Amino acid sequence: MNEQLTEPDSAEDAIPPAAQAYMESINRGDLLALAACFSETAVIIDENCEITGTLAIQAWAKRKVMGCRYQVLKSLPLPNGIRLLIRGEATGAKGFYIWYTFRFRTNKIIFADCDR
Repeated sequence: MNEQLTEPDSAEDAIPPAAQAYMESINRGDLLALAACFSETAVIIDENCEITGTLAIQAWAKRKVMGCRYQVLKSLPLPNGIRLLIRGEATGAKGFYIWYTFRFRTNKIIFADCDR
């Protein structure tokens, strides 16, 4: 018997507002809007580095994600969060895939893990 997984009609249907705003701010190149998605003490894990607080997150985003275009391909709900498969494209580079795991509190991102 073949089992079918049920997925949302669109990957973006089930994305919490803070994660959606994060993706949109990257696509617009809006660093201030990106920082506003996070709590003041939020943590991002990227390539085994821990980035803590909105000022550090802004600096990280300026180096790592600004200038990219993100498209959500798949969303997997988690307790207090979501895991997203993203297809990204950087200007002048070939596309890449990345998994993001987000945790939220009071409509802000408190934790993000980027896993290539």
